[in-house]
Amino acid sequence: MQLATQISIGKSFFKAIEDSSNEKNEVSNEFALVIQEMKKGSSFSEALEQFNKRLDSLPIRRVCSNLSNLQIQGSKDATSIKKLAQEMLMKQRIESKEFSGKMVVYALVFIAISAIVPAMFQSFILIGSYFMKLSFTAPQVFLISVILFPIADLAILLIIDSKTPIFLKG
Repeated sequence: MQLATQISIGKSFFKAIEDSSNEKNEVSNEFALVIQEMKKGSSFSEALEQFNKRLDSLPIRRVCSNLSNLQIQGSKDATSIKKLAQEMLMKQRIESKEFSGKMVVYALVFIAISAIVPAMFQSFILIGSYFMKLSFTAPQVFLISVILFPIADLAILLIIDSKTPIFLKG
């Protein structure tokens, strides 16, 4: 969006890309690499191709294609980039809502694994040892409570992290 806005207000195409590369985010870092490759003698298309290869993503391919077309045409009309940015934002909103719905289930599983299961285990050990002749030693119960349950919590947190969309990780 920032690139489209800068082009729309009349900045030159390459100046807009260079200004976009000065921010502190992942896309800006990639634009900085594109600028570096161009300063080394690569054409804009070649630099975008390298950008495309580094990230290997369909949205990135679409952005690179639009940028290449915009540069070739020499147009000051950045509506295609603006529409693409709006489409990507809409897709992120949809993914955020989907993840939000899934997060409820993940949260319930995490609560169950971190609070309910250990409490039930300790109750089962206490009551079961009287009626069912269970034989857990104190060190076994301690290790299960201190090592096994935290490992299960960590596994759930890692699963949640792996399912979290990249743009929500901040």
